[in-house]
Amino acid sequence: MLILGRAALFTFVLAEIVIEETERALVAKLGAGYGGGQHLRHDFRLLLRRLTVERAPHVSEREFELARRWIRHLNDAPVLAAALKARPDWLLTGNRAHFDTEVSVRTGLRIVTPAEFLEQSVRLPFE
Repeated sequence: MLILGRAALFTFVLAEIVIEETERALVAKLGAGYGGGQHLRHDFRLLLRRLTVERAPHVSEREFELARRWIRHLNDAPVLAAALKARPDWLLTGNRAHFDTEVSVRTGLRIVTPAEFLEQSVRLPFE
């Protein structure tokens, strides 16, 4: 995904909440082994600058409350609300347990895993 994004074959739309959560998780899980949290944060931010990234701002309380009705897991409501606000062509997630077909139907979002996205969207010239 990152290689295709770096080649500007598509634009990443990343919600601020997702960027923040990703950075926190990376630092918590890999920071010490990476040479420290600050170094990892720096490299993560550098990656975001090198990709074509459109940033979706934090959502309002009203947007959060609307999204909350459509997803079981409360912690995923801000992500869903940001996706509803940004209306990306695809919502990629590894969390299909919470971002399931029912959520997709209710919201009109095309929700897939990264592997499903590659299978459905990227066609090689020789195929």
